[in-house]
Amino acid sequence: MINERIDNLLPVLVERLDTSLLLPHHGVIFQGQGGEDGDNSLYFVGKGDCKVNVRDNTGKEHFVRRLDEGDHFGEVSIIYNCTRTATVISMNYNTFAVMTQPLYRRLIQDYPEYENCLKKHVTNTYRDSRVQFLIDTVRRVEYLSETPIDIIYELIFTFKSVSYDKDSTIFNMNSVIDSIYFIEEGKVEVSTEFEGNDFILDTLYPGTALNFRAAFLRDHMYVNMRA
Repeated sequence: MINERIDNLLPVLVERLDTSLLLPHHGVIFQGQGGEDGDNSLYFVGKGDCKVNVRDNTGKEHFVRRLDEGDHFGEVSIIYNCTRTATVISMNYNTFAVMTQPLYRRLIQDYPEYENCLKKHVTNTYRDSRVQFLIDTVRRVEYLSETPIDIIYELIFTFKSVSYDKDSTIFNMNSVIDSIYFIEEGKVEVSTEFEGNDFILDTLYPGTALNFRAAFLRDHMYVNMRA
């Protein structure tokens, strides 16, 4: 029944797609762009080929894979309304079929199983090193350890990235806690104050979750944390 409905969707989808032409060596989408105020369109390669690059935490780009005719990209951003997780560059005279986010939202109102198919594709195939790191980090939190993988993806693709310079303050004592933080890179020093002196209690490393209990209670911070 689901396959039959998806087959019925295809003619409707194809006739509503936009067409985009791009010259060689031009960027199609860029890592970090998109999101709530950007272009979150889904692209299908009709003619030509592309390369996919991912920028690491040092700012260096790495080649990940090649996309050929019939491949698609951009599904993460259009599903989760998040920023782009990779940069895609046209390597030829390319023709793309483009599904805009407004069209996508209208389609899944009538065909919600289409979104389920896309999400299943993402969870089965999208496993770069950063995504796997975040999956492992989230599952270290005791009450998230048994969370289904599709819900984990919902979480990690809606995370906001925040950076702190060395020695800058992340939390002060008595700060109101309303968010959970996951350390992706660097170290966090935990300290307390006693009689005007600063005492280091612990050092936290990548993969550690901060405030995962207190955030739900909107509790106050009882220690200082700095990068």
